[in-house]
Amino acid sequence: MNSLLSSETCATTAGSGLKTTWTIMGTDNAYAAELTTTDGYSIKASFVYNLLTTATTSNGIDCLTTTCAIGTCVETLDSDGVVIGSQVTTEGNMAICHWFYYAAGVIETVGVNSSSATAYSETRYLQYADWGTAGSNVLGSKLLNAGSVIGTTYGFVREPSSKPTTYQSQMYTMFWYQPTWEHTYINTGLRRYNGGETNGDKVLAYCAGLRSTNATQDSYSSLTALVPATVGGNQGVITLTGASGLAVGAIALGNIALALSF
Repeated sequence: MNSLLSSETCATTAGSGLKTTWTIMGTDNAYAAELTTTDGYSIKASFVYNLLTTATTSNGIDCLTTTCAIGTCVETLDSDGVVIGSQVTTEGNMAICHWFYYAAGVIETVGVNSSSATAYSETRYLQYADWGTAGSNVLGSKLLNAGSVIGTTYGFVREPSSKPTTYQSQMYTMFWYQPTWEHTYINTGLRRYNGGETNGDKVLAYCAGLRSTNATQDSYSSLTALVPATVGGNQGVITLTGASGLAVGAIALGNIALALSF
C-alpha cells in the first residue's frame, strides 16, 4: 500500500483534500479474465472522506449555487524525482486525477460529471498540456474535460458502485486494471506504472481542495492552486511499491524482470 496523502494538513482538513492511498496488486498467475487490455495488474485508489464544514471554496466560490469538486492528483516524476517532460514516453502518465463531484444546493449533495448521469467520482489520466505546471491547468470546467476518463476498457469500478444521495464519512475507492507494459507509450493512452520493490516510479500527490467546476473559474491563482504533499517520502515524493511478481508472459529485459504495476 502506498500512502500518498495521510498526515498532510490539506488531507486531514475537511474541504481541503482527502487522505489517499494506492494499493498495487498483481499475480504470478496468467490473467484469465475477459479484458484484452491488461495482464491482470491493477491499482485501487482509496479515499477517506471528510465531511465538508463549509460550502465556500478557498477562492470564495459558493458551492451551494454552483457545482464543485474535490479530489487528489498525482504527478509522475523520473528516477531522480524531477517532473517528466512532455517528450517522455517511457514513464507513467504526466498526472492522474481522482475527482468527487458535488451538486449545487446542499453541502454534501452528490453530483456527477456533466458527461455522465452516474459518474459521481472519476479517475482521469492527463497529458502534459492538461496538467500544466504543478496542476496549474486543472481548473474550473477544465477539470471536467482534462485528459481521459479510465473506464470499462480497463475494468474501472467505483465503490460504492451506485451514486449515493449525499457523501458520508467513509472510505470510497476507485479500481482499474493497468495496461500491459510497452517500451514506449502514446501520449494519449493510459500508461503503466511500476510498483516494483527496487525500481518503482516516483510520484508526488496533490490535494485538490473544494473547487468550482464553472468555466468562470478557469484562471489560475494561488487560491485555486493544488497543494503538494510534503510530509511522506522525500519531501512528499514517494517511490511506488507493491506487486513484485510477474504475470506469466510479462516482459523481461535482459536479466531484469520488470514488475510493472501501480
